[in-house]
Amino acid sequence: MSMNFIIFGPPGAGKGTYSRRLHDRLGIAAVSTGDIFRKNIREGTELGKKVRSIMGAGDLVPDDITNEMLHNRLKEP
Repeated sequence: MSMNFIIFGPPGAGKGTYSRRLHDRLGIAAVSTGDIFRKNIREGTELGKKVRSIMGAGDLVPDDITNEMLHNRLKEP
């Protein structure tokens, strides 16, 4: 049996804390959209460049960009 957890919440709600606890306790991968954004920005991908300008303006990253980045990450091990 496999399990998937999705943790939603506003900034500072503890999503990262609980993700790390689940990772440590169950050995499951923790996938964070914030981490994905930062990785793409750091690597200078096309999506990362878009995200950098959006976040730099203080705006929320649109769902289509977030979904594309998440889709790309979920293809990885």
